[in-house]
Amino acid sequence: MKRANAVVGILVVLQVIVAAVFISLMPDEVPVHMGASGAFDRIGSKYEHLILPGFSIVCAVLFFCVASRIQLISIKRINAR
Repeated sequence: MKRANAVVGILVVLQVIVAAVFISLMPDEVPVHMGASGAFDRIGSKYEHLILPGFSIVCAVLFFCVASRIQLISIKRINAR
């Protein structure tokens, strides 16, 4: 379980670092959606690309909480035997 926690943590940190590097290289406005015709429908701020790393951080925290809770429950069951 410790290995899985380390892998999740490393992937989240790596995603945040890559996003921070690319955010600094992007122009202030970037196309964020392309329609069926191939033309850009919507242009947004470069900071909208931080939503996915933020969501990954929230998911990683939930993963760590659930994983530690499952580990705690299994330890209690083993000790109860």
